[in-house]
Amino acid sequence: MYNKHPHHSFHQHYHHQHVQQQQQHEETQTDPKSLITEDEVKQSLQADKGEEAELTSFEIVDFTKPGDNYSNFVTSIEVKYTLEDEEQEVVYVAKVNPCKKLEGFEEMSHEFFEKEIKFYQEVIPELNAVLEEAGKEPLNVPKLYHANLETGTEQAYYEDLRARGFKMVDRVQSLDMAHTTLVLQEIAKLHAASRLLQAKCEDEPLVEKYETVLKGWGNFNENALMKGIVNGHLDHATKILRKAGGDENAVNWLEGLKPQAFDILGKPAENEAFAAVNHGTLWSNNLLFRYNDDEEPEEVMLLDFEATCHSSLVYDLNFLMYSSLAEEVRKEHLEEFLNIYTTAFQEVIEAGGQEMPFNEEELMEEFKAHNICGALFAVFTIPSVLLESGDIPNGATMDGDLEGVLDEFWANVDEKIETSPTLRPRFLAMFEEFMESGLIGE
Repeated sequence: MYNKHPHHSFHQHYHHQHVQQQQQHEETQTDPKSLITEDEVKQSLQADKGEEAELTSFEIVDFTKPGDNYSNFVTSIEVKYTLEDEEQEVVYVAKVNPCKKLEGFEEMSHEFFEKEIKFYQEVIPELNAVLEEAGKEPLNVPKLYHANLETGTEQAYYEDLRARGFKMVDRVQSLDMAHTTLVLQEIAKLHAASRLLQAKCEDEPLVEKYETVLKGWGNFNENALMKGIVNGHLDHATKILRKAGGDENAVNWLEGLKPQAFDILGKPAENEAFAAVNHGTLWSNNLLFRYNDDEEPEEVMLLDFEATCHSSLVYDLNFLMYSSLAEEVRKEHLEEFLNIYTTAFQEVIEAGGQEMPFNEEELMEEFKAHNICGALFAVFTIPSVLLESGDIPNGATMDGDLEGVLDEFWANVDEKIETSPTLRPRFLAMFEEFMESGLIGE
């Protein structure tokens, strides 16, 4: 059920309303909807439809559930406008600063917005240009129409992909072979395009050219909020593993990752053959799929480029495999998945006139060498798999101290350990797999 909000007329009391909204934000900083002004909507509309489009009204219509978004508030804007004397309508998806009163949040939120918006404005056009030169389709990402990077009022307006039939999968369910194949083909295109772009930039490393956009997780090491989140996830994941009967060697291994987490996640590629631009948080919550009449997935869209980085391309592969696939899907099809990825990567690389930098055997070796990243990513996403939407604290209204927020969050997680049907196939089995591979020693 949509949560309806009153219409706003662009021509009636705009200045008065704008001032009121700004004052409300300054006084409370708790309602992200107050940041969505007629001026922001108008700029989005005219960037999409042209300067002749005249905004007549808009309505904020919520459509996401708790747990769909963590660092931002996401809603939709139903817009009515006139163009060439015709009344028309369009819908935009707005991502807005959620205005949380938590220490370190404003800094973290601004960096996430800056990464994503600059990735759209600076990097995606360059990646699509090299793909076009190679005769390949552009990246499957939603269009960005307008963005505001002013600290405290950050927001971005995108096309509504629901109009084109795209929808989110249930994050609790493992991605199957068909869904995973589409994701691997699309992320291979992104990775390969970044290799072609690097070749075009010659001696200027992409990580230096796009420093703000491509710096890794290690950059957040000094942020109190991010440290609290990462450490909290690791502490409670260790408790979950022990409570659920995990092997003591696995428990001790996971516990030992805590002081290394940021260093592990912030590492650049050690082998240049695998260096590429990574999405950074490649899991089912950041994907949308379009289906045919038989409900078979036909196309995927990549969302949320808030954690882009330049590292080994298996960074993304580990995130996907251990956050979004159940053990039976991952283990049964791992070689096939890496073959699908390698084939898609090679098609782009060779179409762009470059030589393939690795083979499947080398990719498998690199993938396994970075399984420790897969463990960390699974730790970050397991609460979202365990919890129902109603059990996840409302991110848009979370005010107060970080410790209290995390305590409430993890108390809900702990309640689900005994009854969760996804805990073993999506979490415990991963540690058993790592013990079998030797990543976790005796």
